[in-house]
Amino acid sequence: MVSEVFERRFGARVDPDPDRFIAYLGAPEGRPEQVEACIGVSLPEDGPVLLERYLDAPIEEVLTAAEGRPVRRRQILHLGSVASTRTLAGAELYRAVPLIQACLGRSYAAMTMTGRSAGLARRLGLVTHRLCEADGDRLGAEELARWGTFYDQRPEVRWGRLADHSEQLVTGVERYALDSVDIRLLTPEVTELTHAA
Repeated sequence: MVSEVFERRFGARVDPDPDRFIAYLGAPEGRPEQVEACIGVSLPEDGPVLLERYLDAPIEEVLTAAEGRPVRRRQILHLGSVASTRTLAGAELYRAVPLIQACLGRSYAAMTMTGRSAGLARRLGLVTHRLCEADGDRLGAEELARWGTFYDQRPEVRWGRLADHSEQLVTGVERYALDSVDIRLLTPEVTELTHAA
């Protein structure tokens, strides 16, 4: 779906490969349920993520500088661009980002956003902060050409913190159902507290 949407919108020939895709399923006008939007998510501790190619340092170092306190790589969720067949379906995925972050145990999210995407996120009450322009020239000429007109939109690398989205998190809990949920402990500190009890 992502490849098709990006080809239609930007003439891009890309094949995203995130750790996983999160899909929004809808059934408009009584039709069978289908994927109407999706977003790729990657865990940076598994290796470099695409948006780091626009940065002068690893994402955790850049966020540490922005926050003025240490941010570990495993606290960050890398989000790809939302691809949707309906604007409202894409908006639902943006609304769900705080819930997705919480479910994956991530205090921070970072993504590349066009001005249109950043404006939509802002209208939905999501707070994001600009890190830098996503400069397509950093990809090299051949790879840049595969992105079609995407970089003509002047995308930016932006980030947000889960702590700024408690209202959206509560709304997400009341609004969305997650079909697959696995729970595991994320930090040794949590394990130690569990054993001490």
